[in-house]
Amino acid sequence: MRILILMAILAVGVGAAETRVAQPLPAFSLKDVNGQSLTSSNFTGKTLVIWFFASWDKPCRKQLPVLQELQNDYRTNGVVVIGVSLDSEEPLALKTFITANHVSFPIAMADMDFIQSAGGLEVVPTTLIVEPHSNIIGRYAGVTERAVLEADLKTILNQGRPR
Repeated sequence: MRILILMAILAVGVGAAETRVAQPLPAFSLKDVNGQSLTSSNFTGKTLVIWFFASWDKPCRKQLPVLQELQNDYRTNGVVVIGVSLDSEEPLALKTFITANHVSFPIAMADMDFIQSAGGLEVVPTTLIVEPHSNIIGRYAGVTERAVLEADLKTILNQGRPR
């Protein structure tokens, strides 16, 4: 079933759609690659970059270094990148992918209910930018340049500060 859904997502094609209208991110409880619970309550007050991906997809592999850089550069500012993998139910290959690519941010296994409640997916990768009050302020379909994602992060991090 997951393969059919992913094939339908990929059939749409790669785009650069962006949403600027804030939409609430639903509460979530996902399993990471080790079977541990990864819940929205773990990230209260954090700025999230949620990346929907498949480890075998070339555009997703191209996006990964940008997200790892953002995690490294903005971690001390309360930014957390979370990968949501659309890979098969067996996380063994995904664990190898995480190790081989030196991924330091959490990776969860996709849950179709969460994907739908977060606005669905048209393509992978899709990246959401979520501000600390749990509103999705950016949605990017396809490979997205660092500068675009970083602009959203800087906007969030600079809110409430004198200009």
